[in-house]
Amino acid sequence: MEEGWSDEQVPEGYRFALVLSGRSAIEMDGERHENEAGDLVLFPAGKRVRLSHISGRVATIWCQFRANLAETKLFELLQPPIIVSLSEPEQAEQLLRRMLAAEQEETLTSRLKVKAALLELLSCYLDHCNLDDAPLRRLEPFAKLEPVLDYIDSHLDKPIAVEELAALTFMHPNYFIELFKSLIGVSPIHYVNRRKLEYAKKQLEQTNASVAQIATQIGMQNHYLSRMFKQYSGLAPSQYRKKYDASSKLPQAQRESDAQIEEEAGNKA
Repeated sequence: MEEGWSDEQVPEGYRFALVLSGRSAIEMDGERHENEAGDLVLFPAGKRVRLSHISGRVATIWCQFRANLAETKLFELLQPPIIVSLSEPEQAEQLLRRMLAAEQEETLTSRLKVKAALLELLSCYLDHCNLDDAPLRRLEPFAKLEPVLDYIDSHLDKPIAVEELAALTFMHPNYFIELFKSLIGVSPIHYVNRRKLEYAKKQLEQTNASVAQIATQIGMQNHYLSRMFKQYSGLAPSQYRKKYDASSKLPQAQRESDAQIEEEAGNKA
């Protein structure tokens, strides 16, 4: 990168970046953090960060990941440092390259390889943080919901009932709803719909799948998805896709099909 460069980002997920060479600075929440070769940087999800050059040719290798509920609460409770200086940065680089290689594989075990390397990298990071482990004892209620959240994410293409979610925690549905709402902030059904719409949003941004195809992927009727998505984002699905300049890559027939679905949704609303 050229000297004097700067860049502003808002990572959607958490991001680990290992600095291989050069020096740069990170500005976040009004604070400035300088980093150099051998440093491992953790970018929190959804926070605006500004990166700027200090000296040398800055090179990094990085990965992005979505933390589950317990991991997110862990980061919030522990408040770990943004940057740690690694005693053996070669180990972290090897783990990151292993993740990149596994991402290119099309095998049944590729996701397991990525997750194993990520967990090892997370352990390496935490080993270099001087943290109090007392907050870990406050994570038990969130850990109880882990199988529920995993189940929801793996069954977005099907209707999901509160009773089947409650069964995963061996709780009565009424108690389960109270626990879920107290920890997550919304009801189970609201959360399920939000995850479906988040998935639809990502598909609209990153794929050429039609609205009808996306609706099938999240177990919704076409008109229902269009209506729900407009309530969620303020835009109909095809309008949202156009906003992100993805519609130009779609065949004309598909754009017309998507527009027709949304017109039907408007008529049924």
